[in-house]
Amino acid sequence: MNWNSSSSVQLIVSDLNEIAADAYRHRIKPRLKKGGNGVYDRSNGGFEYSLPQKFFRNTRARFEVIQVTADLILLRAISVENHSCFITASVNERGRLTDICFPQTTSVPVALPAILRAPDATAIYHSPKTARSPALFFEES
Repeated sequence: MNWNSSSSVQLIVSDLNEIAADAYRHRIKPRLKKGGNGVYDRSNGGFEYSLPQKFFRNTRARFEVIQVTADLILLRAISVENHSCFITASVNERGRLTDICFPQTTSVPVALPAILRAPDATAIYHSPKTARSPALFFEES
């Protein structure tokens, strides 16, 4: 992942959005269809969300689930080229990315759960509607 390229970051965020959509589909599926029964974890008698194998890794990044609660999933995408480059994001109860953290970038800091904090990390918060918009990421000259 090249942090100097907005298109690389957009592609990773797009991948995270695909995972978020998959997690939401799992959440709304009933237990009988091996779904979450209305939540992401087991608290409502369903199955906890786990990352399907097709999302483990692609040519850009390796993906992992950091934490799963009833209404929130924390995700991390780690660059295949440079393991010190990663993006963390959370998926809300509606299946949308709500907190996206790009370590070592300049932005307005946002309070994040401790599990998402990294040394020298700052976060960019976007409302669920704008988090999916590729126009948010521009290269600064």
